[in-house]
Amino acid sequence: MTSEWVIVLKGKKMSDRSKDVITMVMRDGQERSIKQIIEDASIYVKKHPVKHTLKDVPTSRELSSHFRSNPDYQNMGGTPTMYRRV
Repeated sequence: MTSEWVIVLKGKKMSDRSKDVITMVMRDGQERSIKQIIEDASIYVKKHPVKHTLKDVPTSRELSSHFRSNPDYQNMGGTPTMYRRV
């Protein structure tokens, strides 16, 4: 008898709640790397526990995909790649 395992992976698309967190983090117009955005999003979520949970902090893959497809954010280049809200 064989057992089958179903692997559930988090998708590349960000949830609306994650988008709200990123909008709040990036609203000041500062340039940030993906790592800085995730750190700042974690801090923001911990300060607002009633409104958000750590599940609302997007992964680096989700952020990269979101920034590539969203004209509200500008790729500033550099190493690491920096992003800024336009």
